[in-house]
Amino acid sequence: MDSIILDATALPNGSLLPGALVDLIGPDQDLDALAREAGTIGYELLTSIGARYHRQYIDS
Repeated sequence: MDSIILDATALPNGSLLPGALVDLIGPDQDLDALAREAGTIGYELLTSIGARYHRQYIDS
């Protein structure tokens, strides 16, 4: 079973509704900083994402 808790308290009221899509890793998140917070490396975060999740690769 997959579960996650996201802290959305910094968002304006009503800007995030139930069922909304969110970016877990994107242009506003530094992968290596996120990995450090999780006590691992960026590669592990990327390879640990389950196959059921939608991925969108954007060429920078």
